[in-house]
Amino acid sequence: MDWFKDASKHEKGIEVNAMSLSTASKEGRPSNRYVLLKELKDNKFVFFTNYNSRKGKHLEENPFASCLFYWPTLHRSVRIEGSVSKIEESRSTEYFQSRPLTSQISGYISPQSQIISRKEKESMVLELS
Repeated sequence: MDWFKDASKHEKGIEVNAMSLSTASKEGRPSNRYVLLKELKDNKFVFFTNYNSRKGKHLEENPFASCLFYWPTLHRSVRIEGSVSKIEESRSTEYFQSRPLTSQISGYISPQSQIISRKEKESMVLELS
């Protein structure tokens, strides 16, 4: 917790809450991507993801992950490993609804980990308008 506070004070121009999240499928195939830490409380790290994304599916099949923070100015990295569980659905809904409308629309029309064409995306935007 103290290291995160240090990073928040000293790191300029980067998202100090950006963490590299590593998950693995039930077959043990690893995958890595960046997510944003949204809350750190009682040694619990809260981040949000689409349950249908690759990482969401991995965590459903294999509820263990590791994350890595890197703060270059401090020459420091922190790795966390452990089990992962879902937060209450109401908190997920509240978070999604707190995002700007354009981000909500983008999340709705761009299913994570799936390829869609620009034409499909534009069509979905028109439907929502």
